[in-house]
Amino acid sequence: MLPALGHDVTQYEGKEATCTESGWEAYEACSKCDYTTYKETPATGHSLTMTEAREATCTETGNSAYWTCSDCGKYFSDAEGKNEIEENSWVIPCVAIAITTQPADVCAATGTTAAFSVEAEGEDLTYQWQYSKDSGETWITCSSDAAKSASFEFKMYNSFVGRQYRCAVSNGTETVYSDAATLTNKTVDKEAAFAITSEPEATTAAITGKNVTLSVTATGNDLTYQWQRLSDGEWVDCTSSAAKKASFTFEMYKTFEGRQYRCVVTDAEGNTLVSNATTLALAFAITNEPVSSVEAAAGDTVSIKVAASGDSLTYQWQYSKDGGETWTTCTSTASKKATFTFKMYKNFAGRIYRCVVTNAAGTSEEEVLVSGTSALGLK
Repeated sequence: MLPALGHDVTQYEGKEATCTESGWEAYEACSKCDYTTYKETPATGHSLTMTEAREATCTETGNSAYWTCSDCGKYFSDAEGKNEIEENSWVIPCVAIAITTQPADVCAATGTTAAFSVEAEGEDLTYQWQYSKDSGETWITCSSDAAKSASFEFKMYNSFVGRQYRCAVSNGTETVYSDAATLTNKTVDKEAAFAITSEPEATTAAITGKNVTLSVTATGNDLTYQWQRLSDGEWVDCTSSAAKKASFTFEMYKTFEGRQYRCVVTDAEGNTLVSNATTLALAFAITNEPVSSVEAAAGDTVSIKVAASGDSLTYQWQYSKDGGETWTTCTSTASKKATFTFKMYKNFAGRIYRCVVTNAAGTSEEEVLVSGTSALGLK
């Protein structure tokens, strides 16, 4: 019997998987037989961040919505990363005329003044208001001098009820039309029941200065509204002018989370009704913290997880070797995901890990959340 020859082994370096290509771990293979420790690792897939669409103005270009992969740097027109696009293909050129505020619907009593307004950007702009009596099929030019301004005021008549109004904004070479707004008649119903017909709803809002709106609907005569918030167990009036409307719009801040609001509605005779209270919540929050500690033997696979709510979130894990005094950003692609998976080594023992979560709005302090820490121990 001839003795076994033994393997003729060659060592091969590993290759890290990318977004679109698989990789492999370091392995060895015999040139004489089929022996190998080769193990393929699947492609990681794109890590996409969305840039929201933005309209072009007279001074700034706009853009269509697109997605950027933080791993490979490629751009896509879809959230699945299937349609790759060229850089800057999303740019929308500046426009000569941009309507920045559209006319709003108007309800006016007969004999009072009705007023429409429009706001636009551009050079040497002129305005001409038009009306339609057939739901926008045909448009008639308003003939008064008042109809040639951005703000158009006129006396309300019963025959005007149901008309739609729009404004043609021109710079001499180009004309842009505003959206249509409808004129309705305000009547006083002395028999109208005084009641709240729609209560404020629980509201979830972003935290980066975006607007949040609370609304109440009521019936009655000559109603007024006053929104209040709960402060130290007492209801206090909100002082802004916006708080005196049925729909209360204001900027959301992180410190507003958990606040309760309600609306006091008063009719012409001084009777009052108080709406139900509604609570303000944040759309961007860490909902599940990493476990406080993890133990693993050298060579084991470690997974640390964080969960957060929000739009187009990105994740970046960090570690500290000095109890949290200083933090170092992990550089692997795996450290940019909500679940961070890595191989355990002896020198990792004693490290603590945390995750920095950022929402789609940017990188200011109000748009970044830092998770709790997870301590890594050696079995």
